[in-house]
Amino acid sequence: MNLDWQAALDAVIHHPLFAFGLTLGAYQVALAVYEKTRLMFLQPVLVAMIILIATLLVLDIDYAEYKQGAQLLTLILGPATVALAVPLYLNMRRVRQV
Repeated sequence: MNLDWQAALDAVIHHPLFAFGLTLGAYQVALAVYEKTRLMFLQPVLVAMIILIATLLVLDIDYAEYKQGAQLLTLILGPATVALAVPLYLNMRRVRQV
Protein backbone atom coordinates (compact mmCIF):
# COMPACT_ATOMS: atom_id res chain seq x y z
CA MET A 1 0.00 0.00 0.00
CA ASN A 2 1.72 3.12 -1.26
CA LEU A 3 0.38 6.43 -0.04
CA ASP A 4 1.27 9.73 -1.59
CA TRP A 5 2.00 11.70 1.59
CA GLN A 6 2.72 14.95 -0.23
CA ALA A 7 -0.68 14.85 -1.94
CA ALA A 8 -2.37 14.08 1.38
CA LEU A 9 -0.57 16.97 3.09
CA ASP A 10 -1.49 19.33 0.24
CA ALA A 11 -5.12 18.23 0.48
CA VAL A 12 -5.19 19.02 4.20
CA ILE A 13 -3.36 22.33 3.85
CA HIS A 14 -5.59 23.56 1.03
CA HIS A 15 -8.84 22.48 2.68
CA PRO A 16 -11.11 25.48 3.40
CA LEU A 17 -11.29 24.71 7.13
CA PHE A 18 -7.51 24.46 7.58
CA ALA A 19 -7.12 28.23 8.05
CA PHE A 20 -10.02 28.26 10.50
CA GLY A 21 -8.49 25.49 12.61
CA LEU A 22 -5.00 26.93 12.31
CA THR A 23 -6.17 30.31 13.60
CA LEU A 24 -8.06 28.86 16.56
CA GLY A 25 -5.22 26.46 17.36
CA ALA A 26 -2.59 29.21 17.24
CA TYR A 27 -4.68 31.37 19.58
CA GLN A 28 -5.18 28.50 22.03
CA VAL A 29 -1.43 27.80 22.10
CA ALA A 30 -0.68 31.50 22.57
CA LEU A 31 -3.26 31.76 25.34
CA ALA A 32 -1.78 28.76 27.15
CA VAL A 33 1.72 30.26 26.89
CA TYR A 34 0.51 33.59 28.24
CA GLU A 35 -1.40 32.03 31.14
CA LYS A 36 1.61 29.95 32.10
CA THR A 37 4.16 32.80 31.96
CA ARG A 38 2.08 36.00 32.44
CA LEU A 39 4.77 37.95 30.59
CA MET A 40 3.46 41.17 29.06
CA PHE A 41 5.21 40.75 25.72
CA LEU A 42 3.58 37.31 25.23
CA GLN A 43 0.11 38.70 24.60
CA PRO A 44 -2.05 35.98 23.01
CA VAL A 45 -3.02 37.94 19.90
CA LEU A 46 0.59 38.92 19.19
CA VAL A 47 1.95 35.39 19.72
CA ALA A 48 -0.88 33.85 17.67
CA MET A 49 -0.10 36.28 14.84
CA ILE A 50 3.57 35.28 14.92
CA ILE A 51 2.63 31.58 14.91
CA LEU A 52 0.27 32.13 11.97
CA ILE A 53 2.81 34.09 9.94
CA ALA A 54 5.50 31.49 10.55
CA THR A 55 3.16 28.63 9.63
CA LEU A 56 2.02 30.36 6.45
CA LEU A 57 5.62 30.97 5.43
CA VAL A 58 6.78 27.42 6.21
CA LEU A 59 3.83 25.78 4.44
CA ASP A 60 4.01 28.27 1.53
CA ILE A 61 0.36 29.32 1.79
CA ASP A 62 -0.72 32.56 0.13
CA TYR A 63 -2.38 35.14 2.35
CA ALA A 64 -5.33 35.27 -0.06
CA GLU A 65 -5.89 31.53 0.41
CA TYR A 66 -5.59 31.88 4.20
CA LYS A 67 -7.99 34.83 4.22
CA GLN A 68 -10.54 32.87 2.21
CA GLY A 69 -10.33 29.97 4.66
CA ALA A 70 -10.56 32.21 7.73
CA GLN A 71 -13.49 34.17 6.30
CA LEU A 72 -15.89 32.28 8.58
CA LEU A 73 -14.10 33.74 11.63
CA THR A 74 -14.45 37.23 10.19
CA LEU A 75 -18.13 36.60 9.58
CA ILE A 76 -18.64 35.46 13.18
CA LEU A 77 -16.43 38.07 14.89
CA GLY A 78 -17.98 41.09 13.12
CA PRO A 79 -21.42 40.84 14.77
CA ALA A 80 -19.86 39.70 18.04
CA THR A 81 -17.76 42.87 18.16
CA VAL A 82 -20.81 45.04 17.55
CA ALA A 83 -22.78 43.05 20.13
CA LEU A 84 -20.09 43.85 22.68
CA ALA A 85 -19.69 47.48 21.63
CA VAL A 86 -23.34 48.48 22.01
CA PRO A 87 -23.66 47.55 25.73
CA LEU A 88 -20.27 49.14 26.42
CA TYR A 89 -21.41 52.37 24.79
CA LEU A 90 -24.72 52.34 26.65
CA ASN A 91 -22.93 51.82 29.98
CA MET A 92 -20.03 54.18 29.33
CA ARG A 93 -20.56 56.01 32.62
CA ARG A 94 -20.29 52.77 34.64
CA VAL A 95 -17.24 51.64 32.70
CA ARG A 96 -15.42 54.91 33.39
CA GLN A 97 -16.15 54.67 37.12
CA VAL A 98 -14.25 51.38 37.39
